[in-house]
Amino acid sequence: AVLLVVYAPWCVHSRKAVEGLRGYRKKGVVLAKLNGEFHGDAALTLGTTNYPQILFFAPGKRSPTEQYTGLTTTAEYDKYLSRKLNVPPQGNTDTKLHIAILTEATFEKAVTFPNRFTLVQFLTRESEKAREVASWYETVASAFQDDENVLVAAVDMATNAKTAAKYNLKADESPHFLLFGKGEEVAFKGDPTPEGLLNFINKHTKANRNLDGTLAPTAAWLWDR
Repeated sequence: AVLLVVYAPWCVHSRKAVEGLRGYRKKGVVLAKLNGEFHGDAALTLGTTNYPQILFFAPGKRSPTEQYTGLTTTAEYDKYLSRKLNVPPQGNTDTKLHIAILTEATFEKAVTFPNRFTLVQFLTRESEKAREVASWYETVASAFQDDENVLVAAVDMATNAKTAAKYNLKADESPHFLLFGKGEEVAFKGDPTPEGLLNFINKHTKANRNLDGTLAPTAAWLWDR
């Protein structure tokens, strides 16, 4: 049997999946990882559309017999590996990642959810700037983890081209950031930084969050105005 993780080096969720492999050993089972950015043809053959992709191949099978579809946390990966390999959990734990990964099937509902603002990053895997942003975008998302009025999300432009085209976003200029709320969308302008995006969200939502998630004294919600 083979358990394969198809990952991208810039993807936070991928790093969690690869971390989940640590400590596992099982006779007769090969644990492997594949860099989908470097081995693009192999990833395409496997049907990879989002990272990470976790595939289980039963003995003697050349095609995957199961794909992991659970939460993107090290703890959940740990439980899955334990079950598939029939060995005790290795105790790999972390907190849930707070970036919502949207697709064309989930995008509209997410950005039109009542009484909520949604910041969406539109990115491409080839963009060096997008990979740089991926290293700290979770910090911005975690600042709003306890806030029901703000969702921080991301969309892969390559696999959700129709959604990106709807807003006239160009892949070679990614990443793009749009804030949705009250039936409107506002584009972020300028060089994205954690502080810049935080200030952008605070300005348009009146949330007044700090990067550590604490509220400034002037925080307020003005949906009735």
